[in-house]
Amino acid sequence: RGSPLWPPPPASIGRCRVLEEVNVGGNLLKVFPACIIALEGTIVKLGLNDNHIAILPSEIGRLTQLKRLAIDRNALTSLPDTIRLLSKLEICQASGNQLTSLPDSIGQLTALRTLSLDGNSLMSLPESIKNLGLLQGLWLGENDLQRLPSDLKGLDSLKSLHLQRNMLCSLPRSIKLLSCLKTLDLFGNRIQSLPSEIGSLTQLKTLTLQKNRLRVLQPTLANLPKLEYLNVGWNDLESIPREVSDMRSLKNLIVNNNNFGIETFHPDVKRQ
Repeated sequence: RGSPLWPPPPASIGRCRVLEEVNVGGNLLKVFPACIIALEGTIVKLGLNDNHIAILPSEIGRLTQLKRLAIDRNALTSLPDTIRLLSKLEICQASGNQLTSLPDSIGQLTALRTLSLDGNSLMSLPESIKNLGLLQGLWLGENDLQRLPSDLKGLDSLKSLHLQRNMLCSLPRSIKLLSCLKTLDLFGNRIQSLPSEIGSLTQLKTLTLQKNRLRVLQPTLANLPKLEYLNVGWNDLESIPREVSDMRSLKNLIVNNNNFGIETFHPDVKRQ
């Protein structure tokens, strides 16, 4: 192993009719092993991480028993429309590829609980993503996202949303509909203000807004009874709303590298 000439998995794998898990990660594969399709009636977990696969064939839709697909750190530029046929898929990991878009059919993966797409080149998400009603974890960090879908109504099971290092300038008002959200990571975007509806995320415990362009902090954050961690470092804030600083649930408040004057921390001293 380690040579560019390392051979693909033997075709005999396809004759192992009771195989439920196959992991061929880290084998310098350039093409999807066709022999795996022959396991369509049994395979539940498929690992293809750390190869050089550029195309996921449409035939992957035949793996209808698949519950976990891991194809991180390959060379994919797209996902086939037939991915919609993986009706039992619960975990899909495709981080570290070259994806520029997602097929609308991804919204038909209604059993999906984890979707990891960090480190791609996504500029937007299909509106159909709102149909992933069982989704609990969504990783979209280090992409080129400029906006989120306007309607997030169906994502009411989502607990973790990771959007760090994108190009977001704002959040949709429908963010309030993520009623189970506990972690929201917006590190390194271009957000200038938060919608007041963010105060409706009553399950939120961790909110990371470091390295954005915030000038004002939304007072409705004080309506988050479970918020324990708030990071607004490296923004353009000049003050923290009293409602926020008085929050009893807050255990970690990080406000470094902003534009606070001394009166922010010592109200009796006026700015000169």
